[in-house]
Amino acid sequence: SREIEESLVFLGRLVGTACRHGIPVDLPLPLGIFWKRLAEEHVEPYDCIQEIDILAFKRMVGSELSGINTYVLETTLSSQRRLLNSFTEGMSSVL
Repeated sequence: SREIEESLVFLGRLVGTACRHGIPVDLPLPLGIFWKRLAEEHVEPYDCIQEIDILAFKRMVGSELSGINTYVLETTLSSQRRLLNSFTEGMSSVL
């Protein structure tokens, strides 16, 4: 929703301000979906989904219909990317 995206932009601004002033911020964010994407490193989609939603990952691995697996994986990751973009937008507006 729009409120969540605005909250992530605000969080990004806070983190960007902290980085600018050398203040360490301890954010327990997933390595694959967040930090590697921010650093533009290659990320395996199944590793990302395992980090953000272990139940969805187990359901996809246990399912025999690979077409459903791909659809669930792509929709989940696309929504996560949209949220990450909001956070990054907030950081870049400060840095």
